[in-house]
Amino acid sequence: MKDIVIIENDREILEIIEFLLLDKGFKVTAVLNEEDLWRLEKMPDLIILDNWLNGRSGHDICIELKENEETAAIPIILISAANNLREVARSCNADSFIEKPFDIDVLVNEVEIQLAKVDTRV
Repeated sequence: MKDIVIIENDREILEIIEFLLLDKGFKVTAVLNEEDLWRLEKMPDLIILDNWLNGRSGHDICIELKENEETAAIPIILISAANNLREVARSCNADSFIEKPFDIDVLVNEVEIQLAKVDTRV
């Protein structure tokens, strides 16, 4: 079973995404901030990362993850209500992006697409 980490500072959105993915059979860890990601014993197979976090932006965190040899291959889906999300995702090398408000089926489909890419890398 693939591990997914959701980093989202809006508790309601975090809980909704967590519930949806758990309901689809994924193993999910939901965290409110970046610090919790670095405390994990094992890095996940996929990260869903909000661009608007308290402290640092998801954009900056994504750049750091993609530049780190140990985390560079982890697919990152950037989520946000930002008008220019496509450009933001491209500039930080996110693997994908989803605009808020998001459609449940679009979210689940994108998670499955990104996890399938992980399977082909192994």
